[in-house]
Amino acid sequence: MTSRRKIGLGLGGALAFWLSVTEAAVSRSESGSAPLKWNFDTYLSDFQPDQNPSTRAIRFHLGTTVSTSGVQSNEWNAVRAAFGQWQAIPGTKIQFEEAAPRTAPTTVSALDGHNDIAWLSKGTYGDAGLNEKISFGSGTIALTVLSLDAEPGSATSGAIVESDILINRDLMYLTDIDGSSANSPFLESVALHEIGHLLGLNHSPVGAATLWWYQGGGIGPAAGLSGDETAWARSTYALPATLSATGTVKGTVKVGGAGVLGAMVFAERGNGGIVESGTVTAADGSFRLPGLPPGTYRLRVQPLDPNSGNDAFLVRGFDLDVSDARVYSNGSTTFVGLVDADFSLGAGAVVERNLAPAAGSPAFRITEMRVGLGRGDRQSADQPVGLVQGQSNVWVGVYIPSVLPANTVMKITGDGLEFGATDVVRPSLRQLTLVQIPVTVKTDASPGMRSVQVTANGFTAWASGFVDIRAASMDFNFDGLDDGFQRHFFHPFTRPEAAPEADPDGDGFTNRREASRGSDPTNSASHGYQIVSVRLTGSGTTVTWESAAGRKYQLWSREALGVGNWVKVGGAVVAGGVTVSTVDPRPTEQIRLYRVQDAP
Repeated sequence: MTSRRKIGLGLGGALAFWLSVTEAAVSRSESGSAPLKWNFDTYLSDFQPDQNPSTRAIRFHLGTTVSTSGVQSNEWNAVRAAFGQWQAIPGTKIQFEEAAPRTAPTTVSALDGHNDIAWLSKGTYGDAGLNEKISFGSGTIALTVLSLDAEPGSATSGAIVESDILINRDLMYLTDIDGSSANSPFLESVALHEIGHLLGLNHSPVGAATLWWYQGGGIGPAAGLSGDETAWARSTYALPATLSATGTVKGTVKVGGAGVLGAMVFAERGNGGIVESGTVTAADGSFRLPGLPPGTYRLRVQPLDPNSGNDAFLVRGFDLDVSDARVYSNGSTTFVGLVDADFSLGAGAVVERNLAPAAGSPAFRITEMRVGLGRGDRQSADQPVGLVQGQSNVWVGVYIPSVLPANTVMKITGDGLEFGATDVVRPSLRQLTLVQIPVTVKTDASPGMRSVQVTANGFTAWASGFVDIRAASMDFNFDGLDDGFQRHFFHPFTRPEAAPEADPDGDGFTNRREASRGSDPTNSASHGYQIVSVRLTGSGTTVTWESAAGRKYQLWSREALGVGNWVKVGGAVVAGGVTVSTVDPRPTEQIRLYRVQDAP
């Protein structure tokens, strides 16, 4: 096998529930170097990547040993669902293929030619003969390692040829999205995050993005891919039609004429309300945000937070790149953020926006989000807040390490939200000021990531993308069918049999129709028929109902609700399409009730 150069080891945090990052660059913002990605167009036979040579689908191997207290089928299906979510992003080349499992792996190597998903305890792993050391700490949830297509001493094209994911087997995981534990991480979210690294993506500066660096326990916004990840996938792994259908925003951020390293740039749509994507600038101040749907946008630019101090940061450069390179750890923290003017972005267009914020330190910063949606809750964390369409009487709060006046105003960007008066509480937690508002989310509020803004003494601080509005009906696999229905009947919910137009029980009714009728798509004896119309004619009553082609039905009737026996109306009818009709020739002077059943 041609030798390769291992590019990176994820470094876990010192606290439980931190997620790792590979040494992959944030390809959307790095300037002058090849982005890291898999080659879905050509099989790189010289490097023997773990891909299907014909389809170039990335193969992955699940370890047979899962977490200490876990059930193999549940944890495997959680990981499979995460791969399925990434593969389901419309308009991309991303493909995965489950290969033979790895029997109870006791180590993992980025140089062995296998893309392994291994549940391991803390320790040091790798091929000792090649001096490979993969350090896996006890406080790390998961970690990803990559290998690139480079001979020793030569340059790389950035093509990934192997990637392994380590999952901490000594933690307890939620595998059911309806699970109630607030202390255990949701394994599907963990896998979604790490698969993003497997594909070449680094941490995001957008708070509710799946690739945000921190994950707490329970079910949060990271349970589904955000617009930030899908925008990246639509550009990095785009089909040709996708590139022509999406747009790109690029430009520079300069302070006093000099390029700024690590300035956070967010593309917001919907009149500046919903964060579609975010990135950080390269050393020369350049940035690029590709894969954006056409529409009206504005850019917001903010400085990173300082790297030190327990309550002094929300978004640190230290966390956006935790590889040995620490590319953004020296990013600028001393300029005043600004909001750019609205502009239009067309399909296939490239729009350039050059931003020039003023020098100086922000008057104050949002450094923590309040955990919990009750007015009296006081916990905090560097993680987003999730809300749902139709939710009311919830309190969203943020913490600020400054004294703020009573007339401070807090808002959340975007449509479909109603706020009450701002509540300022100090001291509230570790001498921080809590700023909070009661929120009602309308049923028609646009789903997506919103930003918190706090204005006091003429200055506004932002937590960009730290509130996520979820649709009442989830569709994390982008197929137009409620995930709740698919998750109830299919494991994982992304499997082909769960597709809207599939008919896994062979009863002639697609999953989409069975979902609308409340029937079981895996049981041919369970189906729901809806009578479409009852029409009176000179020859009698014509009854039309939903059907499956080739299936036999019997129409029944009776004269009053709850009174008398049901009687057959004529003989069995064989359907020729999605509806079928029959005529009841009896007189129509009185009310008559009808029902439909399968005929033998």
